[in-house]
Amino acid sequence: MATNKPILSVIVDRRLRNKLEKYAKERKTSLSKIAAYFIQRGIECEKNTIEDLGISILDLFPELIWIKDASLRYKYANKKFLDFFNINSFSKIKDKLDLDFLDEETAKTCLYGDMLVINTKSSFEGVEILYKNEHKYYLEVNKIPIFDKENNFVGILGIARDITHEMALREKLKETTEKLDKFVKDSSSLCNTDFLTNLPNRIKFIDIVLEELKSDIDILEPSYLILIDIYNFKFFNKIYGIDIGNEYIKKASEELLHFFQNLDVRYEIGRIGDDTFSVFIKGEVDIDSISNQIKNIIENIYIRDSYGKIIKVPEVLIVSCKVLPDERLNVDNVLTQLEIELSKHKNLYVKNSFDDFSSNPVIRNCENHSILYDAVENGNIVPYVQGIYSVKDNSLLGYEVLFRVKNNGQLIEAKDFIFTAYATGLILSIDKLILKHINKIKSKINKKLFLNISYMSVYHCETTSNEFIDLLISLRDKASFEISESEFVENLRIIKKIANKYNLNMIFDNFGEDHCPIKLIVDIYENSHTPLLKFDKDLINSILYNKKNEAIVKAIVDFAKASGIGTIAVGVENDQMYEKIKSIGIDYCQGYFLEKPKSIENILVA
Repeated sequence: MATNKPILSVIVDRRLRNKLEKYAKERKTSLSKIAAYFIQRGIECEKNTIEDLGISILDLFPELIWIKDASLRYKYANKKFLDFFNINSFSKIKDKLDLDFLDEETAKTCLYGDMLVINTKSSFEGVEILYKNEHKYYLEVNKIPIFDKENNFVGILGIARDITHEMALREKLKETTEKLDKFVKDSSSLCNTDFLTNLPNRIKFIDIVLEELKSDIDILEPSYLILIDIYNFKFFNKIYGIDIGNEYIKKASEELLHFFQNLDVRYEIGRIGDDTFSVFIKGEVDIDSISNQIKNIIENIYIRDSYGKIIKVPEVLIVSCKVLPDERLNVDNVLTQLEIELSKHKNLYVKNSFDDFSSNPVIRNCENHSILYDAVENGNIVPYVQGIYSVKDNSLLGYEVLFRVKNNGQLIEAKDFIFTAYATGLILSIDKLILKHINKIKSKINKKLFLNISYMSVYHCETTSNEFIDLLISLRDKASFEISESEFVENLRIIKKIANKYNLNMIFDNFGEDHCPIKLIVDIYENSHTPLLKFDKDLINSILYNKKNEAIVKAIVDFAKASGIGTIAVGVENDQMYEKIKSIGIDYCQGYFLEKPKSIENILVA
């Protein structure tokens, strides 16, 4: 081996250094550790003492590198080491101990790692904290034992990387993270709280109601949800300004809290929209009386505008429903349906004042949700039909398919459950049950069917690949599918896409409940094979005494005839109504005057 180049002198070659760098990268380690390996191997193979090492190559490394003998005296230190400790020549520390040139605390720190290496005869890795010129430094240290070729311990190779800057960044990151965590904790309540009134927002309010309902799941104590809407509040804001509007909202929230604090009831109040509050009341109460008192309180809030003039809001609209504890109840859907009901009654065609509506809340169907769940699970959703007849010659156009809920031998009309069906999401299951039933007996039906389907079912067709589309396609030659005006308007793009993609006939139902623009009708029936338009029942009922509404219906009928669209009046209950729609020119009608709903089994043919 004496004739070969010593390993340590070979690695001085920069070409070999490049190869070593590649080797270190492949093994995911540092070049200094690779060098340390060669130093140790060099001692084993070439030399008997550390003093004989020629290792100037180590001056090229960015790490601090040093070598101590078995007595922990320095035998080598590279330039990076010397620069770090402000030492201009290695001769000043050669054969010295740490205590000879380092402060006592730093020397003790270095000695601790060295002793671990000596005692265990294995490497030590860790972070050592050193102080230099009253500054704190962090060194990531790796100390490796060195053995001669007889495997005697002869010294320690030390490699260190200055990570002070990294630790500062780490401390800064930790500090920032702690501040962020504190901010998140502090702001979590803000995320769940309306900034203006400090009431729970919609998300938090729903969570509170769910917890309250779950807590009484075994008691079955009834509760109530009230929705309070400040009618046309956006115009109030436009007229008087946002600041005045905010002042009114704050005052309204204060009055609500004051009112319920003086009632002997358990309650929660939330601001669930810009101009909408919701109240959850636990226990049986006189909900009509409470609704009227709330309406009176909020409508009689007086504030001053920027000119000092006293103002108040013109009207407050209130709807409510009773709910029973049930873990399956979707509170968000219930609130949504209350909002839909409230929206409908903002544009009532009938002459009822909203005072009458608010004092006699019409939404009481949530208490039936257990019955509806059981009916869906047990297949007790029964299809019924009602004939649609030509006004001109009384010929049968087809049948609208309705549903009844079978409960304890009784059949209950859909109107008593439709709110619950939407609020719980069960409308999707009901639509599917009806479609499956019709599909089984379609060969025995020789007339056109008009099937009501919900917007949820249409959306389900668009977003989920399942049997629903197959059911609709299987019935497209036998049926047209009715979708209400509000749902048509909100989901027009999806409805048209589904209709065109699968060649389905979609019928515009309940026209007139939401003031649909005429152009929308043209868009809907652009490619329809069965262009039919069904008027809303309330609108049809109003034409007997409301000349304006009669004129509106007549104008729509004339437009429909010019556009090749047939019209259907629903809710025709007497001969007076029948003669009125006949005079207006409506094409078809259905209602108790012509035929009561009957079981679908009654229209089957052999």
